[in-house]
Amino acid sequence: MKINHGLMLVSACLSLGLVETVNYQTTTQTIQADSTANKNFKQIKLGMNKRQVIDTLGKPAHDKYEDNVWTYPLKDQKSVSLIFKKDTLENISDRTAISSKNSVVKKATKKTIKQNINTAFSNYFKQAKEYAKAGQTEFAWSTMIQKVTFDGDDKLKITTVDGFNTTPAHEKDVIAKKIADLGRSFLHRYNKQDFDLKFYENGHKIGSSDNDQLTKFEWKVQK
Repeated sequence: MKINHGLMLVSACLSLGLVETVNYQTTTQTIQADSTANKNFKQIKLGMNKRQVIDTLGKPAHDKYEDNVWTYPLKDQKSVSLIFKKDTLENISDRTAISSKNSVVKKATKKTIKQNINTAFSNYFKQAKEYAKAGQTEFAWSTMIQKVTFDGDDKLKITTVDGFNTTPAHEKDVIAKKIADLGRSFLHRYNKQDFDLKFYENGHKIGSSDNDQLTKFEWKVQK
């Protein structure tokens, strides 16, 4: 009988724990996750760590701005996002997808979930801004925008720097579309398709998305 020495070596490495584990740290590129069977999510419980989640569901789709929100496409063309606090699974975009039994983390109220989404978006935007300043993406929008907040429902409030409203309309449109793209990129994980943008300078509203469209914006001219 012919002995497969390669197979024996792999088996030995597995028994000794020498095979390298999957690295789940964030990268600057998006990792395409395979479609996950819905039944696999029923094995997921709040309170699990990242290693346990990967062992159950496989690799997630990482976003270059956020390493604590993992998105998994499902076979029914929807997606589910798992939200971690450091190494612990704290929330999920669709609670019905996972097991409700023996979860270590308590179920959050709607108010807490909204607050968590708002905080997550704030961190996401900060990361995107730092990424832009490092020269990885367009720099202009990051210097013209001071702050972006999300109300956890359907509104993004954008606070601009002084002088933003004197910028030519077509340049403001480009910046607004960039913010809209960041909003879409973040909010798709919560299956949110529609949201509004409101722009403010020195506490005064200077612009907004037009009729819920994120490709056309109305700007108020300062007198």
